[in-house]
Amino acid sequence: MNRRSFIHGTSAIGGLAWLTALAEPAPESGNTPAAKKEGIFSLASKKPERYPGGTLREMTAADFPAIPNMASALMELEPGGMRGLHWHKTAAEMGYVLNGRGVLTVIDAQNNSEVGLIKEGDLYYVPVGFAHSLVCLGEQPCKLMLVYDDGITVETNAMHATDWIKGERAEILTAILGIPGEPLRQGAARIPVISRGKRLLEVPQHTHGPAPRAPSSFRYPLGQMTPVTSPGGTFVQASKNDFPMSLTMVGARTELYPHGVREPHWHPNADEWDFVISGRAIITIFEGGDHFTEVELGPGDVGFLKRNAAHAVETVGDEPFVLLSVFNADTFQAIGMSGMLIGAPGELIGQNLGIPEATVNDITKEKRFITKM
Repeated sequence: MNRRSFIHGTSAIGGLAWLTALAEPAPESGNTPAAKKEGIFSLASKKPERYPGGTLREMTAADFPAIPNMASALMELEPGGMRGLHWHKTAAEMGYVLNGRGVLTVIDAQNNSEVGLIKEGDLYYVPVGFAHSLVCLGEQPCKLMLVYDDGITVETNAMHATDWIKGERAEILTAILGIPGEPLRQGAARIPVISRGKRLLEVPQHTHGPAPRAPSSFRYPLGQMTPVTSPGGTFVQASKNDFPMSLTMVGARTELYPHGVREPHWHPNADEWDFVISGRAIITIFEGGDHFTEVELGPGDVGFLKRNAAHAVETVGDEPFVLLSVFNADTFQAIGMSGMLIGAPGELIGQNLGIPEATVNDITKEKRFITKM
């Protein structure tokens, strides 16, 4: 296996999967059966679906079986681009704004609604079955990374309002909506998944009719929250305690400065889906016994760590490493190597690790969540 295959491969016992998402693929990469067998998947080499208002790159478990229970999509909305009203049958959706600005509209199960701004660094969460739409705001494109908490849901297999209306009986549409049903059916049939219209320059201030406001926001300003900070980097996360609407996923952002390291740790309650926003890092993974894996990651790489696989992250080079993570749980849990030893009696540590008492006393008594090498 060549170095690229090693870097972007799947570990032998299936606890880890990494794949290229945005960087230009090397000639030997791709989505051939042989590549899939090796655990390699390049989302960048998959031809994007192009629509009048933007593009979609999507990945499900069918594309990459090593990630069985979380699907994802990279969506770019051009100015005037709109992802129309739709809902998902089996998954909630968490989105992160990589750049640009947009308007998120959500209608909940009580027909309450929220219409609001989302901008770079923001998260949003839409529960399964809630109707929602995204529109680019302003003169610049809006790029979003979308994550779904099953392995099959993406944008193109959603329940689209346009498909619903174009297939409904015209008489019913006329009776319910008060306008001629047949022209409505014909108009809906012409609308693509991402349409393009007049550029939206301001967030709409009013809904079409008197819709009650949703009691909790579907948006969360992750990029504006005060992170946990250390000499080695920063970390911020939004679980249900911070973001009450986010019932099945936690969004987090880690920034490691040059020479920064995220201590070896594991997550007892969740799998971890990752997307490298910028920078490079080496990830070391422990899966039990002698099963260790080391991978180097760069911008646009997507990864997946199964629950309880221990891992550490070390920055490579002179640029910060910035990572978006999504956990399929409602709370963030992590047990670190330093925290584990701090909580154990010294006599136990010495016997367990085979080191003298003097060495045990030298082990740090402070948690090293993120530190500097």
